[in-house]
Amino acid sequence: LCEAVRRTALYDGIQLPAVFRECVDYIESYGMKCEGIYRVSVSTQGMKSKVDELKAAYDREECPCLEEYDPHTVASLLKQYLRELPENLLGRELAQRFEDACGRQEDAEKVSEFQRLLAEAAPESRLILSWLIAHMEHVILREADTKMNIQNISIVLNPTIQIGNRVLYVFFTHVKELFGDVVLKPVVRPLRWSNVATMPALPETQESIKEEIRRQEFLLNCLHRDLQAGVKNLSKEERLWEVQRILTALKRKLREAKRQECESKIAQEIASLSKEDVSKEEMTENEEEVINLLLAQENEILTEQEELISLEQLLRRQIATEKEEIERLRAEIADIQEVRQQGRSETEEYSSDSESESEDEEELQMILEDLQKQNEELENKNTHLNQAIHEEQEAILELRQLRLLQSHKLQQDGAVQSLSEPAPPAQPSPEPHAEEQTKRHRRCAGGAPGPDTAASSNGKAAKDPSKPSPSKDRRDSNM
Repeated sequence: LCEAVRRTALYDGIQLPAVFRECVDYIESYGMKCEGIYRVSVSTQGMKSKVDELKAAYDREECPCLEEYDPHTVASLLKQYLRELPENLLGRELAQRFEDACGRQEDAEKVSEFQRLLAEAAPESRLILSWLIAHMEHVILREADTKMNIQNISIVLNPTIQIGNRVLYVFFTHVKELFGDVVLKPVVRPLRWSNVATMPALPETQESIKEEIRRQEFLLNCLHRDLQAGVKNLSKEERLWEVQRILTALKRKLREAKRQECESKIAQEIASLSKEDVSKEEMTENEEEVINLLLAQENEILTEQEELISLEQLLRRQIATEKEEIERLRAEIADIQEVRQQGRSETEEYSSDSESESEDEEELQMILEDLQKQNEELENKNTHLNQAIHEEQEAILELRQLRLLQSHKLQQDGAVQSLSEPAPPAQPSPEPHAEEQTKRHRRCAGGAPGPDTAASSNGKAAKDPSKPSPSKDRRDSNM
């Protein structure tokens, strides 16, 4: 039981085997209106093959869809699981002490002794027993539909879990005193993405997205643990890639939701900056908060990009390994073909051996084709991974542009504040006085211009306006 809990416990941390929890959850949802639930045997309904099918799926640590089966089949599977446990839930010694406690005269003494004995039981056994008794109590409360009372349930459970009818009667009549308020938490299955062409419906809110990410990451860790333990299972490898795709889509959607929230906060901050009653300290705090949000978002993107790159490297190594295996098989096939040709040329006595070699060749050819298919699948996965990395890089560029816009806005605000301050009074420039002195020195050095010179210059000035120059007009028009 402890090993089953360690290997198949669900992500929410409740230490129960997955087959027990899923069967109880299914019957709580769909079996409370079935007459004779837990009383109908496998042989009467011809359900043995279906029960064996479900048992084999759980033995392979898969997650079969119980909704495809009827409640009586699932109830039979639960009974068979409890009956095939390696040891009694309470243990033989402890079960006998429970039987002895039933001989107490006072009801209060029985309950007190039962409480003391339950405290001595193993935690896993006590938890699964509490869930089982609470679930059977729900079945008994729906007696009008299920036709199952305390006596019927006790008759069913007595050979299943090896607990006497008197002990079960005390359990069913004192559930709260012995087990407390047991809440049968429903099972929420992780999302599946079996069809690559159609994306599954992802959660909408950030909390639901985070919850689904926790479920997928728990499943991913379990798959990694099994594969690293040396379990070669193609279905587990395909499920590993499926979980990785779902995690990438969930993280992308969560990042998009955070980006939208960040943009809305930035818009609110910009709107608040236009109000006059906002102080400079509040503006600085808001700007720092926005920048911290952007930095956290960028760190998440970089972390996810590193994960994608590491996954790409892992896939590349797997592709290289598969290629080496294909080359090795091809060399083996070539050797086998060479041996076959030599055997045929030497003698026909080895005809039977050649037939066996042909069968081996066919098997090796089939293995080679399977490896080639796996190689193609890994190359397709590598292509999808490169696309995902490219999308992550584009997201990083968008985030950096958003940060540049934010910094540009802060610079503009600083420039507006500097312009709003009063300018210092202008001082008289010494340049006009210096220019006037320079002109006086020139007149003294060169002398005053003569009247002829002035007249000639005036004449030229008078003639120029009367004769327009075509080249000058052309230059003006070009300019």
